[in-house]
Amino acid sequence: MSSYEIIKMAFAVAAVILGVGMLIKPEKYLKKGSEGSEADISKYRKVGTIVTVVGILAVLLNIVLIVKY
Repeated sequence: MSSYEIIKMAFAVAAVILGVGMLIKPEKYLKKGSEGSEADISKYRKVGTIVTVVGILAVLLNIVLIVKY
């Protein structure tokens, strides 16, 4: 595995971790001092879902490319 593949995999895993964090605790990503309405929390959960799915797909694609080549 080259360093380029390791860096790609690290960014994909980081995206998955960030997305899961946004799903579990979206209040953490709101501005300091803001209460966070339900709409804001819902928006962060939606973004967290998208980031998680894209990150998982990137990890799977990297694994397939590493195994194939």
